[in-house]
Amino acid sequence: MKNKALTIRVDEDLYSQAVEMANQQQQTLTDFLRQAVQSECNQTQSERNQTQSERNHEAEIAWYQSQLDQAAVERQRNQDILLANEAIMKSITNLAESQRLQLEEYRPPRRFLERLRAVFVPD
Repeated sequence: MKNKALTIRVDEDLYSQAVEMANQQQQTLTDFLRQAVQSECNQTQSERNQTQSERNHEAEIAWYQSQLDQAAVERQRNQDILLANEAIMKSITNLAESQRLQLEEYRPPRRFLERLRAVFVPD
């Protein structure tokens, strides 16, 4: 069988990843890519569907994980707000208590005649 050339263009990141993987497997880049294309072409339709299903499942798991992460951030934010509200309520309660004590201690000034009577008239 006569060999054919296959030329593709990829971005730098994908190229770097392919080179790195080929080096890890101690292969040339050409052999690594040939094996990858061969592997993909030899897959049956059911294997492709299974692979797609696995990708969909992984994407779904990633989505749920992101939702959990967002919920954790929201829960932490709500806890911070709750602590701030509790501190405000404590401050308001303390202020109200101090004002109540001041009101209990407050005596309205006596009128002049009451003061004069207290001096000259015995009880």
